[in-house]
Amino acid sequence: MFRKTRTTSLTFLALTALLLAAGCGGGDEAAADQTAAGAGAAAAEEPSYDFSLQDLSGNTLRLADLRGEVVVVDFWATWCPPCRKALPHLQELHEEFAGKGVRVVGIATDQQGAAIVAPFVEKNGLTFPIVLTDGKVDRDFGGVRGIPTTFVLDKQGKVVRKFVGYQEKDVYRAAILEAASSGG
Repeated sequence: MFRKTRTTSLTFLALTALLLAAGCGGGDEAAADQTAAGAGAAAAEEPSYDFSLQDLSGNTLRLADLRGEVVVVDFWATWCPPCRKALPHLQELHEEFAGKGVRVVGIATDQQGAAIVAPFVEKNGLTFPIVLTDGKVDRDFGGVRGIPTTFVLDKQGKVVRKFVGYQEKDVYRAAILEAASSGG
């Protein structure tokens, strides 16, 4: 009995560690850093990189209104450890690139919505726009299978990079600079 319980516990711990290393929700992407061509290649048709979602105050944020700027779109949840680890990086980048043609937008995927997201955002000092999922925006982005998943869009709204799982701040910064210089 003890041996079976110990084996089950060790298996659970190993699976948990694997999940945390890869990102919450898993995913079948072969690499965390994918180019735009690879980001939507699995979809039968070109994904629709647009949304109109409610922020935590009930205002509507439209991705189309951000054309002309580099946009970092991050799918995340309050319960996801890799997401919680990446959010401070995104906040720092938001502050670093403020007023320089770069926008960071978080899409919270928590099922409880603003009731759980708003206190988390306030407690963690997140000041970049946070919107709530509508349950279909992940499909519009070609199918978000795990979180965090972060897209970096150029000034025309084309995906330059897609990251699945936790990334260091410098990885995001390099993608932002690539998008800013991509002729868009």
